[in-house]
Amino acid sequence: MRGILDDKTLLVVSSDFTHYGEDFDYAPFPPGEALRRARDVDFEAFARLAAHDAAGFADYLDATGATICGRHPLALLIATLPSNAKFERLHYATSSDDGAGDASRFVCYLCAAGWANWNGAPAAAPANASAEDFLPPEDKRTLLRFARESIRHVFETGKALPADHFGKEASPSLKRKAGCFVTLNVRRTGDLRGCIGEIAAQRPLYQAVTALAVHSAFGDRRFSPLRSEELEGIAIEISVLTPERPVDSWRDIVIGRHGMTLSKRGRMAVFLPQVAPEQGWTLEETLSQLALKAGLRPDDWRDGAQFTVFEAIVFGEAAWGTRVP
Repeated sequence: MRGILDDKTLLVVSSDFTHYGEDFDYAPFPPGEALRRARDVDFEAFARLAAHDAAGFADYLDATGATICGRHPLALLIATLPSNAKFERLHYATSSDDGAGDASRFVCYLCAAGWANWNGAPAAAPANASAEDFLPPEDKRTLLRFARESIRHVFETGKALPADHFGKEASPSLKRKAGCFVTLNVRRTGDLRGCIGEIAAQRPLYQAVTALAVHSAFGDRRFSPLRSEELEGIAIEISVLTPERPVDSWRDIVIGRHGMTLSKRGRMAVFLPQVAPEQGWTLEETLSQLALKAGLRPDDWRDGAQFTVFEAIVFGEAAWGTRVP
């Protein structure tokens, strides 16, 4: 499909958003809250689309049961667009907005528009497009719960949990050694609030996640330590990494699929696979930002730098529409 699109193409995808009501088999919210809560569901779904996260969009609809009837063409749209595509939500309305409609049964509508440079821009691949996803959904939920409980325990006791605290609950998959990152985002704005990780597989995954969640909350030097009143407003995201491998050239890096490290003159920096698509960066822009993160000049990646790549299984609380209980 990408082969027939160019800068003169207008691509239109039409879909209703949430259909709410008993006859739509979707009425999960208390009376009086349905309009607001359905809007929140739709806005979160759109945020996944705007972030080029087709897999996260599908997971979110599956987890919430949201009745967005055009889910498949919308996912196809995101898979088709290049990573530089930008979206803006223009308008949102429901069939009951005039006050005369039935607030227990309505259909929601969201209008958005955007642009993309079709000429030479790489397609955005899902961050975990070829990574071996060995974690079933229940293990992902468990890891997110471990992460949140480990942070809460510090607030309650002033101490971190012992490394093997969740050992009896951990499945065999969670006991596999793996590198990972734990990212904290402000749920309301999406702003980064902390991110710490380890690339090498040094310890069982469940132990890495619980330790790195605490480090992200209290040890990321870019931010002040997390405050207890902030915790409920934080969304946790976990990136489980495949082993890193060197590449011969920066041209071997695939935006949206590869996380990457850059090393030069004793300095090193890392980006997770989802960073570049979220920012809408080309490969060259990504490497310039990575060089700056490493404390180098923005064009230092062009000569004499070494690169490694890895992939990631990325999942977070936002995919379930709320924090994982």
